[in-house]
Amino acid sequence: MKFFCNGSSLRRGVVSLAVAVLAFGCLSLAAQQPPAGGGPGAAQAAARKQLAEISTKVDSNVIYGMYSGLALLMDVYYPAQPNGKGVIFVHGGHWRMSPAVGTAAPKTGGNIVQLVAFIKPFVDAGYTVFVPDYRMAPRFTYPAPVEDIQRAVRFVRFNAKKYDIDPDHIGGVGFSAGAHLISMVALMDGKPTDRDQSPVGQVSASLQAVVSGATPANLGENASVLENAGWTSGFIGDLVAPGMAPNSEVYKKLMAASPITYVAAGAPPFFLIHADKDAEVPMQIEVEFQQALEKVGTPVKLVVVPDTEHEATFVGDNAKVFTPGMVAWMDQYLQAKTTTSSAR
Repeated sequence: MKFFCNGSSLRRGVVSLAVAVLAFGCLSLAAQQPPAGGGPGAAQAAARKQLAEISTKVDSNVIYGMYSGLALLMDVYYPAQPNGKGVIFVHGGHWRMSPAVGTAAPKTGGNIVQLVAFIKPFVDAGYTVFVPDYRMAPRFTYPAPVEDIQRAVRFVRFNAKKYDIDPDHIGGVGFSAGAHLISMVALMDGKPTDRDQSPVGQVSASLQAVVSGATPANLGENASVLENAGWTSGFIGDLVAPGMAPNSEVYKKLMAASPITYVAAGAPPFFLIHADKDAEVPMQIEVEFQQALEKVGTPVKLVVVPDTEHEATFVGDNAKVFTPGMVAWMDQYLQAKTTTSSAR
């Protein structure tokens, strides 16, 4: 992994790697703990059983792209009564490969509880749901995961006829790090680039509606939360610490990787979800994201989950706070007859 390109920053590179390793190895245990009852293994086992019952037809480990000989994989969940629309769900997990995942794919490993909460309501409502894996820290850093989710959107749109969905109306859903990635893809220019000359790479990576939960929309501001410094260091491949100067190169790098930087007129509608006691992604960051979207005229709604922390936002009855609204949001904006698949 290439962190730095000159000798003067070598010491920072060593420190950064150490911080990232500590974050990934030690803090990951806390990130995997369920809010109550049983250990992580029990929670994941229960979620795995629920996941298996979501759809009678699932295409597992579909190759949606390649990187240096490594396959990029996604699962496809088919509804019993298709409505002709597709959504892409991106799991969270601090952008990093958690040791708790073991040999399981990240999309069905340590983040499986997320999948049940976000996938089932859409499959039940008739949506075909695509769940991609993406390159993760510490082996891979920004912009690799963003490029992978862009590729996933292009792949779904290119194969829309095969999956019997509308290529002009594709939704994006994500939580935490997944919310960051899906928001970046939704807000960035989705036009084809010279980096991918394949037929899939020549279609748009735009999205027409977004559901984004616990969005770290401003990484520069989110880095002020001490426990996030290690995770964010791993994501961008540089040392992140609270109190960085806005004119520093690292801070600029964080903002270049922040969804709020790309908010502009023409952004797709956003349905935002946030726990009021979230200490990992403070509520103010989501509110500022909402305000930025409103300022450019984008339809946006923020639903607050009361008396809840970050990891429990979507667990149990908490999900009932936002589930009907997020499905209705996609119903409203993906069923629209306007064609918006061209890149912004």
